Amino acid sequence: MSIIIIGVGNANFEDMERLDADKKALQFNGRKASRDIVQFVPYKTYHGNSSALTNVVLAELPRQVEDYYKARRITPMSLLHGDTASEESSVLSDTLSETGSEYSD
Repeated sequence: MSIIIIGVGNANFEDMERLDADKKALQFNGRKASRDIVQFVPYKTYHGNSSALTNVVLAELPRQVEDYYKARRITPMSLLHGDTASEESSVLSDTLSETGSEYSD
């Protein structure tokens, strides 16, 4: 499961940023989350630039899926057949760098 949250309005989104866990892994009752499943993006940062918003919202999804597979020791079919997603990652990285956003695979 991956959760995508887009914050709309001028509210304080500090709790959403914490859920995103980009800076620090989530913990509850002394238990640390095994992986990051939340992507939070404040809409006002990308207002008027739907392409950049889309790219940033979806940027973490490939890594989240990969982390899921790794945690369950599942080999995706594309790896079994020798396919790679490096070209897609390169295109996404180029697009995000043009918009001033970050992506790392």
